[in-house]
Amino acid sequence: MVRDTRKIVHEEARAWLSQAQAAWGIIQSQGLMSEEEFWGDDNPYLSKVSRLYEEDFQLAKLTDESDLLLHAEGPGAMHENPSLGTVNWLSVRMEKRLRALVQAISPLAHQEARAAARAMDLRFNGIAPGSLYMGFSIGQLRSSLFGMEEADADALQAIRAALQSIPIVPQFVGENEVSDGLFEALPDPALRDAAMVAAYEISPTGHKGIHTLEISAPRTGTSVGVLGQRERVVLKEATTNPMMKARREGAFTGEVREVDLDSRRFQLRGVDGVGTLRCVSKFDEQLAKSVLGKTVTVEGQYDSDASGRPRLMTVWHYRIHQEARQNQIEDDGLFGLVEE
Repeated sequence: MVRDTRKIVHEEARAWLSQAQAAWGIIQSQGLMSEEEFWGDDNPYLSKVSRLYEEDFQLAKLTDESDLLLHAEGPGAMHENPSLGTVNWLSVRMEKRLRALVQAISPLAHQEARAAARAMDLRFNGIAPGSLYMGFSIGQLRSSLFGMEEADADALQAIRAALQSIPIVPQFVGENEVSDGLFEALPDPALRDAAMVAAYEISPTGHKGIHTLEISAPRTGTSVGVLGQRERVVLKEATTNPMMKARREGAFTGEVREVDLDSRRFQLRGVDGVGTLRCVSKFDEQLAKSVLGKTVTVEGQYDSDASGRPRLMTVWHYRIHQEARQNQIEDDGLFGLVEE
């Protein structure tokens, strides 16, 4: 059950006002001060109520309305006037990673997956004081993907659940590695990898005035995850060599979509019997462009979900299904070997 945090603030404010009325009754009966003096700017009860609504209520509002809540601390996240660069950095990073996450976990065909990411109504719920709090939520899909309200509702719920998985990741980041407990917490290899990449990308770099970043999903009641520069280092290593519970070798053919140069991930869609396969490999912008939109066969190691469906793959070699490039590809391949 979702807690109404704003109601708690209202109840506390009413309690302070009730105490103020009781105190005024005693003071009035004894003639200790005038009404104007008691209810003036120095009244401690009213000062407490003002702080509740100026600070606590804003945070309560974000907590009640947000799918993801960020709490940044550091010189760039000052209580009254956070750095515009800090706010912008967090906002841009969050939007990019959340939309990428939607495409990464989507089982839809390419065009529908892109439509789902575009249709995701990502809302910035506001900022609250107390270092820097920022809230984000998902609104309704702006257009129907399937022509069925029930299907769209299921898609929205899947998207929201994927976003709310990000705070889980930091809870398993140790001193030098990510704990195997993350396998059980996020059993879908594609979602797990996408959430880890998202957590890495929003981890403080030390260059934007943020020392630590707490991230939570208030509506789920899960624990708060904390990201710092140590977590960033560990997650960088863990995403360079993706975590897999069971590695199997195989080859799959599909169309390359959604190339992410920052994370070195791409989506292989239309794979027979699989659907969408999230792939990891080393490539640069020029080479990525050469495979984008092409039908390719990839070879490497993959991990499957609980049903046995391949979901995440580390690519060793690939072959483009295009006669003009066949000789070149068979000679060297685009991705080559990925170091383990």
